[in-house]
Amino acid sequence: MTNTIKTLLYQKYFLIIITLTIILRIINLGYSDFQGDEIKALFLPDSGSSNIEFLLDQRKGPIQFVVTYLLKFIDPNYTNQLLIRLPFAIAGILSVVYFYKLLQNLYNPKIAFYASFFFATNGFLVAFSRIVQYQSFVILFMIASLYYLHKKNMYAGLILWALSIL
Repeated sequence: MTNTIKTLLYQKYFLIIITLTIILRIINLGYSDFQGDEIKALFLPDSGSSNIEFLLDQRKGPIQFVVTYLLKFIDPNYTNQLLIRLPFAIAGILSVVYFYKLLQNLYNPKIAFYASFFFATNGFLVAFSRIVQYQSFVILFMIASLYYLHKKNMYAGLILWALSIL
């Protein structure tokens, strides 16, 4: 009976963190036009250049451009700010989930709750999750790689680590 109560309490901690994370990252996500750096993250190759040339000519990693390229099939003119920002917000939410699970495995659910609370409410991390830029994916891949490496899943951990470097 005691283990059941502890399990329910730990699930309550996780639900609180996830609810807070989703609220901070999703509400009013598409309220404004794209900012200057967000426009630079859109997949807009010059006429006459191939997609590969466009990706290789960028100073930043290709993840943000690949994500916006895939979204171009749904919204070719990038007019729906909510749709374009949504994958980056989901990456921010998933990074909090992996962070919580990693700390729960390393320490205990109480430490995971408090650390994840600070992680989920950190202004920089919330902001990175609400704009079209690569940071939310880098953080997600980095934390997920640590999680899988801790779980002794070397293949997944190293692939995610390589993606975080991209």
